[in-house]
Amino acid sequence: MRTCSFALTTLLLVVCLSAYSQTTFTDVTTTAGTGLGDGTARGFSWVDFDNDGLLDLFIPTAGNVPNKVYKNNGDGTFSEIAAALGLNDMVNTITCSWADFDNDGDLDLITTATAAATVLWRNNFFPGGDTSFTNITASSGIAMTGAQMPAWTDYNLDGFLDVYSSISNSSVSSDALYRNNGNATFTNMADSAGVNHQVSGILEQAVHWGDYNKDGYPDLFIGNLQTGGPSFFHHNNGDGTFTEIAASLGFQGAARGSQWVDYNNDGLWDYSVAGYAGGTNAVPVKLYRNNGNGTFTDVAAQAGITDAVISWGVTWADFNNDGYEDFFVAVSGQSTSCLLYKNNGDGTFTNVTSQAGLPAFAQLSAAWGDYDNDGDMDLYTSGAASAGNHLFRNNSDTTNKWLKVNLVGSIANRFGVGARIEVYAGSLRMMREVNTAIGYRSQNMLTAHFGLAGNTLVDSIVVRWPNRQQTGTVLRNVGANQVLALTEIPGQYVEELNSPGTWRLEQNYPNPFNPATVITFTVPVAGSVRLSVFDILGKEVAVLVHETRAAGTYTVSWNAERIGSGVYFYRLEADGIRLARKMQLLK
Repeated sequence: MRTCSFALTTLLLVVCLSAYSQTTFTDVTTTAGTGLGDGTARGFSWVDFDNDGLLDLFIPTAGNVPNKVYKNNGDGTFSEIAAALGLNDMVNTITCSWADFDNDGDLDLITTATAAATVLWRNNFFPGGDTSFTNITASSGIAMTGAQMPAWTDYNLDGFLDVYSSISNSSVSSDALYRNNGNATFTNMADSAGVNHQVSGILEQAVHWGDYNKDGYPDLFIGNLQTGGPSFFHHNNGDGTFTEIAASLGFQGAARGSQWVDYNNDGLWDYSVAGYAGGTNAVPVKLYRNNGNGTFTDVAAQAGITDAVISWGVTWADFNNDGYEDFFVAVSGQSTSCLLYKNNGDGTFTNVTSQAGLPAFAQLSAAWGDYDNDGDMDLYTSGAASAGNHLFRNNSDTTNKWLKVNLVGSIANRFGVGARIEVYAGSLRMMREVNTAIGYRSQNMLTAHFGLAGNTLVDSIVVRWPNRQQTGTVLRNVGANQVLALTEIPGQYVEELNSPGTWRLEQNYPNPFNPATVITFTVPVAGSVRLSVFDILGKEVAVLVHETRAAGTYTVSWNAERIGSGVYFYRLEADGIRLARKMQLLK
């Protein structure tokens, strides 16, 4: 009996080691031509700046060394072309972020510098023609010196991307939240929005947007590197203002880079943070599990994340395409080396750094992108010149399947920044949000990547677009191993969420109506339900239901005799779901 047990254990160990060996990484920096060469790169971006379907690399370099743009040649190699694009800036650039602020279909660039001005670069791209950039900082109204980390989002859901940046400069009194006016100009709203942190005693290096409570409005995390004060978390109130709630969420202590993630595939946004304890004090990274009731719990220790390090940032991707996101921890040379944690799919993680073929090395930042378009996520890391930058090609086999999704907004911003994408494949339920800033001063590719394990068919894809109209897109029965481009269709709404055919919100009848109409909805499980009506600007005009309801189908009448003619939206909200439809009142 003991012999059988030993044999079975040995077999399981062999199987586990074989699974690890199936996903390894190869350092192809030299052959690809993506080494830093000189200077220090604290952060970088994966970006397809010329819309050729291939991921390029933009690397801002500190130390009075020209910035670098590595254009992807499509054959595994890159060419450095910053000078040809006009982006070889030499002002000690430390951070960058790419987004299509003018909704013209190409990605523009904002760069920051420790002791110099922030610069906004407009992309002049058009197919077969111009691939240069123009510095439009002066005309844009953006004026920042000493900015740390910029991050784009549409915080007011008007269809244009806004940008927030923390500032660490004694001559500046507050951070900056630049609202996009829709005409290539910006207005600083930090003071009226309530996000104008005073610089004194604060060193903010991490800026990350994410809709933590899935109410449609992006919220703001700001990591403070001063151990004497906490980091900040601003809840978006939906009216252009924010409320600071870090303490109530349990987000305590100093922090560097961070990222939102649904690590356990439960449909709730969790949060990972590179905690900071000052000086050379090594601590494990923090993994805050979303409890689903407005609070978070740090579960890093019970999840097996116990390596004490001086971390600069964390970044997530499903590197082995098994349907669960794994994460990489960028670690300073003052402590140990960088870490790669494999998500075991049961709430725990395993350190597989050496098994995956990654060296024992220190880096300041990292980000994921599929540069060779083979369906698995490759890894780029950056750091001081002595450590060099590294491009690691992912050697995953083809056993596990994948899906990549590109968004094209029409009412929402062009690249769907802030959109939430849910993919259902077999027993897998996965969720991504399109973001422009992750980890420490870096940017993953804007394309959403999903590992599908052995599933060759995706049951459904649900996209919730970031705009006041609450538009949505649903696709059924999509084949694996492909890149989808999903375009937002005005007037189209998500009708079925989570388990298709259970939660339902029917079209009102009659429609158009005057002045009364009937709305029918189905609740599969007992719980709190809210049914409300909004005008086309997103203002709530009526609450029809806001109470606990038992499972069943309900019909509600609404008399709009005191409301003017126009297009309205009605929305059903419950635990983890939101359904919306459009109706028209004609008088």
